[in-house]
Amino acid sequence: MILESGTLDSRLTIVVDAQEPFSLTGDVELANLVLRDEVLGENLLSLPYLGMDNIEYSTGTNSAEISEVSMNGMSVRVIINADGSSNISRSLNASSSQEAPQAESSPSGPAALPDILLGRILLENVDAEFTDRNLPFEFNASIQELNGSIENISNTSSVPATIALEGRVGDFGLMAMNSTLAPFDISDNALVDLRFSNIDLPSATPYVIKFAGREVDDGAIDLTLDYSLMTGTLEANNGLVLRDLRLGDSIAHPGAMDLPLDLAPALLKDSNGVIDLEIPVTGQVNDPEFDFSPAIRTAIANVFTNIVAAPFRLLGNLIGAGDVELDHIRFRPGRADIAPPQREVLLMLGEALEQRPELRLQFPVMHGGEADITALQTLAVDTRVERLVSEINDDALSLLERRNLVMENLYQQGMLLPSLDMLRAEIILASSLQDPDTETLDETAVEAVSDPAELDLIASNSILRERLIRAEVIADADLVNLGTARTGSIIKALEEAGTGSDVLQRLQVGETVISESDEEGWLRLDFDLQAR
Repeated sequence: MILESGTLDSRLTIVVDAQEPFSLTGDVELANLVLRDEVLGENLLSLPYLGMDNIEYSTGTNSAEISEVSMNGMSVRVIINADGSSNISRSLNASSSQEAPQAESSPSGPAALPDILLGRILLENVDAEFTDRNLPFEFNASIQELNGSIENISNTSSVPATIALEGRVGDFGLMAMNSTLAPFDISDNALVDLRFSNIDLPSATPYVIKFAGREVDDGAIDLTLDYSLMTGTLEANNGLVLRDLRLGDSIAHPGAMDLPLDLAPALLKDSNGVIDLEIPVTGQVNDPEFDFSPAIRTAIANVFTNIVAAPFRLLGNLIGAGDVELDHIRFRPGRADIAPPQREVLLMLGEALEQRPELRLQFPVMHGGEADITALQTLAVDTRVERLVSEINDDALSLLERRNLVMENLYQQGMLLPSLDMLRAEIILASSLQDPDTETLDETAVEAVSDPAELDLIASNSILRERLIRAEVIADADLVNLGTARTGSIIKALEEAGTGSDVLQRLQVGETVISESDEEGWLRLDFDLQAR
């Protein structure tokens, strides 16, 4: 690092006498100062103007005071090298490594820090160029037109210094800082309010690759950092508002976190393409084991992981659904119609999906195996019996008698075993509290107990119906058709609920699954969420 140019003007009064070992008062101005980095062959710092007004320093009172420091047009170049070092630290280390005269140590120990008071540092039109090469790809950023002030810097007052800065980031981004801190003990008293608005995200791709292994194709971010440091305790809230985020390809990078960056943004992005996140971080900064960077990484990972672990809960919160479970609906065995409580679930789910246009709702073709088979067998038998009963025009027969007649005919047509006479005998013996043993019943015994007049029609109809249901054949295609009808009912219910066409286009039917009956005998169809 070399001092390439610069001029110094001073108007100072220096006093050295018996009462005052050394004092200095006056003003100092620097102009056209340029520090050049010899290794990189470019300017490290350029400063067209720096003024220090009303300097007062005294060894007698051990105090130093400057009314105002003003800087205009300063430009700083900061580079993070591939090994993590910076151009500034390298230059300073090189300077300090040169031989320098060693100061004699005072027998009374190190000198006490003087009482310091700096009224204000005024910044006008400051530019900073930043390059980070400790990334998969080089990252460049600039802050331009930085203006503001840092006021009341002192080590004798309990009132912290105030910082008010504002500058342009890139072409259309904004940085604003309004903070207070104790400059000589930041961890004891600091309130930081730092905001970045409309920052271009693709330019930050190297950091996203290093952190999460993904490129960023498009988007902008507003970043709000609210940090409170009191007596070593950090309470930090990182607010992120991302607009029109579009991620690119995955890029393998050592140390990158495995985050669900396909589904999580789709869950978070609202109908305006905005993601609004708050990421809190707490810790004791004086604890040697506390490291802020890993703490931030962990906090972000937890937010994304928790969101993906319970995506339907997030959807429910969007519409104030409370504890309503939106991740499934239930069907009664053998039926494809949607019960009213399940219609309400679909109504709320459609409403939530309207607010998350990046999500696709996926559901399977579902049937319930044996539960559906039994229900379909029952429905087929009952439907057939009722149809045949309605075709009997003999008013002399009661409904029980007509049903019995129909089911006995169906039983015989199906050539079911045992024979109808044998079955009648079993029913008559059972109704007379005798133990029917069909293996010992012979023809004579059957004839003795098979008088239809003795038949309990209610018992007979029940047993015939049970035997007919058990014998009814349900094809695999019937189960598939039932599952298809259920998916059709879901789509129709969403349409009837007024769900928008955009949501309906984001419905996707998956593969066939078999569901077990729950404790109430219903069949559960689970939904799944995917990013578009």
